[in-house]
Amino acid sequence: MSEADKKKEVLVKRPWWEPDHPLLQAQAGHYHYDIVLTSRDCVSVGTRFPELRRLPERRIFQAPLIVCNQWFTRVAFSDFDVIFQRSMQSIKGTTEDADILAFLTATLLSPLAKYVQFHTAANWGTERDKVLLFELLRMPFPLPDDAPDPKAAREAVHEAAVEIQRLAQILSQPLADIEGEKQRTRDRLADLVYRYFDLNEEEQVLVGDTERFIIPSSTPQRGTPDLPILVQSRPADRLRYVRRLCRVLNRWGARGRWRITAKTLVAPEADTAVISLEKGATSGKPTEAVAPEELEAALNRVRAVLPHKQGGIAYMRNLKVFDPSTIHIVKPLALGHWLETTALNDADEIAAAVLSGGHDGDSR
Repeated sequence: MSEADKKKEVLVKRPWWEPDHPLLQAQAGHYHYDIVLTSRDCVSVGTRFPELRRLPERRIFQAPLIVCNQWFTRVAFSDFDVIFQRSMQSIKGTTEDADILAFLTATLLSPLAKYVQFHTAANWGTERDKVLLFELLRMPFPLPDDAPDPKAAREAVHEAAVEIQRLAQILSQPLADIEGEKQRTRDRLADLVYRYFDLNEEEQVLVGDTERFIIPSSTPQRGTPDLPILVQSRPADRLRYVRRLCRVLNRWGARGRWRITAKTLVAPEADTAVISLEKGATSGKPTEAVAPEELEAALNRVRAVLPHKQGGIAYMRNLKVFDPSTIHIVKPLALGHWLETTALNDADEIAAAVLSGGHDGDSR
């Protein structure tokens, strides 16, 4: 044997696994795993890696563990040993940690984790949707005994573990609606995560809007179809907005004698709508109607002065007009202006203007 062969023999590492050991493949087209890993998601490793340059630490492949890809699009809990390549990463624990790891899986799958990672990961939202392992580990995760209500936290952990086990049993059987079952499990797990982290309703709105609309609209690629925040809003979207806006304003003014009711006039040709917030003794149901032609023409003139241009970018601003008994909000019909998060921001601006500017001297 030559010296070169001897050096190669020293450098080459032999795998410790058997040919029938489960392998989770990373190549395109093999990303089927989601929430919980099953044997169907894996193949036998066989002789794919007869030689290794570096022998990986065996413990990171041993159950119970969480497997996650670097793009943070796939997260799954595994109760069996599985090997994978470096485009994936894992978090593992002892057998006693199985339920905690299952709940951590639920947390990493939740809109809350996406919200945190979107705002803290170096690449996500600026370049590529990629989350490094050390960034993933920065995700706040207090243990149940550190929660304000340890008993409720332990119950949430147990329920999440049961949910994931239930899904694993379902996925092991032939099922027509696999994706529907996964989505229902995701929704139930998200509710448990919100309960565990004690998120209130408005915090859940902020997290949910970020996941559904803001994240998909960030750093679009060339040829991307209409961005979620730029598509035209539907009546149901505008109804959610005005309900949230009125609910917040009426709650803040609960000690006063006035209640707010919203009436919306939509001008499709002007791509604009006017929300009129009217004071009254009681809060009525929100209404929406098509604007008359005269108002549509006026809104076209208003819309022409709303954009504020800087270079090739035009910022469409909301216009708020205050009179003694009504507040009028003029805004474009693009969906980004009608999110429930936008309603929270608009309510904050209106309250600040009323309190600091004296727009309504009889607002008590």
